[in-house]
Amino acid sequence: MRVAPLESPPTAPVVAQSRDVRIEAIFALTSHLHKVRALFALDDRQIRYAVKHVMDQFKDNPALLANLQEMRDQGDVVFSHSVGVCSLSVVLAMDLDYSDDELKALAAGALLHDVGKMYVDDKIWQMPRRLTDEEFAQVRKHPGFGYQMLRRFPQVDERAARVAHEHHERYDGLGYPRGIKGEEIHPFARIVSVVDVFDALTSKRPYREAWSVERALALIYEESGRAFGQLEAEAFLRRATRGARPNRRYQRR
Repeated sequence: MRVAPLESPPTAPVVAQSRDVRIEAIFALTSHLHKVRALFALDDRQIRYAVKHVMDQFKDNPALLANLQEMRDQGDVVFSHSVGVCSLSVVLAMDLDYSDDELKALAAGALLHDVGKMYVDDKIWQMPRRLTDEEFAQVRKHPGFGYQMLRRFPQVDERAARVAHEHHERYDGLGYPRGIKGEEIHPFARIVSVVDVFDALTSKRPYREAWSVERALALIYEESGRAFGQLEAEAFLRRATRGARPNRRYQRR
């Protein structure tokens, strides 16, 4: 199988570590988990547990806080999306019986999964139209940029860096940046991939309105085993539908 080579990002920016960003991230995380409590059948124990693992990351990884600050400076969309993806990814991993050590690494990777976006022109993310081939070629570089940058920090778990690198890979091998498939994709990245798509689709973007929850769940159901790992997609749907098997009402509209 031909795998695209990595491309190194520009020199990593120097950013100040801010306690305010940590507090803001924890507040946003808690608010997000409470917001989706009904849909994802969360209880207070799960909320406290998810927040604990993220707080542990701030304590153990100064590099995570520094990079989160840079993402916050990019604007509310990137920051809020990353926090939302982190919260649901941790809950999904708890459903899959991940250990505390795995949950901590996953939390870091989910928070920083889009950190490579800081090396792509901001204007591309705000385009109110379909991207040109040249613009999308720039977008496809951000997972590799994120991975290369995170590997510069020894405090960041290698599994977390792989989340940044592989969250746009597809289970059928048609993703990017390297076109790996199936079990070649790290399990953490397979979890984040499902949550990333759901959170992105159900949020308003400059180029489209937010999808309904039902429509987003329909896509995940239909793409299980193709775009997404079947284990991770089915676990997400079980959580989102409170154990109900998806049926015709979740067909894409």
